[in-house]
Amino acid sequence: CIRADAMGLQIATHAIGDLAIRRTLDGYEAARQANGARDSRHRIEHLEVMHPDDLPRLKDLGVVASVQPGHAPYGHYFTSKPEPGVLHDYQIERAFAWRDIRATGAPMAFSTDWPVMPVEVMDNIRSAIAPKTDLGWCDHTQSLIETLESYIAVNAWLEFNEHRKGRLAAGMLADVVVMTHDIEALPPDEIHQAGAALTICGGRTTWEA
Repeated sequence: CIRADAMGLQIATHAIGDLAIRRTLDGYEAARQANGARDSRHRIEHLEVMHPDDLPRLKDLGVVASVQPGHAPYGHYFTSKPEPGVLHDYQIERAFAWRDIRATGAPMAFSTDWPVMPVEVMDNIRSAIAPKTDLGWCDHTQSLIETLESYIAVNAWLEFNEHRKGRLAAGMLADVVVMTHDIEALPPDEIHQAGAALTICGGRTTWEA
C-alpha cells in the first residue's frame, strides 16, 4: 500500500472478513503515515463482516466502502443463512452492516460485482431498499435516495469523474434514463417492476422501448 500510494495510484482491495478488512485499513493507514494524506479515494470491496472498532476508521482514513447489496443473505439472490461454521454468532449480528457503515459518514458506493451476480438494475436496487427483514439478520434497509446516490453519484466521484457524471446538470455528459414508472411512488418491494423507457448517452437517444 505504501509503495502504490507513493506512485499516486488509487488502490482497490477485496476484503470480506473482519481480519482482512482490518489488515487492509492498516495498509491504507500506513500509506497515509508514510506519504501524507491526499485525495486518494482508496476503497475496500465487499466489507461483509466488519469489527465495530474498525467502522470509524473508514471515514478517518478517507476510505470508500464499496458494497454489493445483492450479496447479503437478505438481498434476494443468495441463501438466507451462512453455512454452519462460516461465521460466529457475534459476526452474524453485525454482518452486511450497510446502515452502520453509512452512519460513519464514510462514502459508500454500491455495485453488483458482476459476474458473481446479475446486473439487472432494479433488482439490485430492490436488494438495498426492500431486503428480506424476517430472516433473523439486522435490518440495514436503505432509502431509495441513498441507494441511487451510492449507485450513481458516489461511483462517479469514486472514479474522479464527478465533474462529468453522476448528476443532471448543465455541462455534464447527459447520460439519462427515463423510467417506465415513478420509482418514488412504487412500493420498495415492487421497484423491480420499473424499467427503462428511454436511454440517452451523451445527449443522444440510444434506446427506446
